[in-house]
Amino acid sequence: MTDSFPWPLNDSLTDNCSSLLPLDDGNASSSLLWSAECADPGLGGPVMANFPLLVLEFAKVLYFIICLVGLCGNSLVIYVVLRFSKMQTVTNMYIFNLALADDMFLIGLPFLIVTAIFKYWPFGNIMCKIYMTTTSVNQFTSSFLLTVMSADRYVAVCHPISSPRYRTPFIAKCTCLTVWLVSVLLMVPIFMFANTLTHGNSTHRNLY
Repeated sequence: MTDSFPWPLNDSLTDNCSSLLPLDDGNASSSLLWSAECADPGLGGPVMANFPLLVLEFAKVLYFIICLVGLCGNSLVIYVVLRFSKMQTVTNMYIFNLALADDMFLIGLPFLIVTAIFKYWPFGNIMCKIYMTTTSVNQFTSSFLLTVMSADRYVAVCHPISSPRYRTPFIAKCTCLTVWLVSVLLMVPIFMFANTLTHGNSTHRNLY
């Protein structure tokens, strides 16, 4: 691992199901131990990092606030674009799909909150696959859409006369559909290879 992390990490931090699962090390005076793997309760997965208990509680509250505010804001954007036809412009089509992608991430935050509360991943292998896939699709779709929006702004500003022929709602919808399809196809390996891995007395969910 690189030296950019202020805490010790081991090589199994990558390719994990969920992030930041707390584990008690039995020492009341020490920090709460976190595992980045989907370990079953009581089996004791490898320790990834040391965090104070205050960080854990702050993360729960922060995740909840981000989930609540984000879902309300993005859902409002989706409603306005769908409800009013005059809002269905080229730029708003991209913003609409970006809000959809963000909602996919925000819906996954309650899974992290529950995981932090119960101190293990309680949702099973199928939900692990779904969570990892939807989160990855969100990341790729958001990046692609921001790239498309940048290109669209360039065409609109630098080619104002010829751009209306290409900047139509129909082309924007086709572009967004292509972005979603590419993102989903790229994440097929994530869904296929996210499985339960038993190592010694511990059960983890990894990509293998």
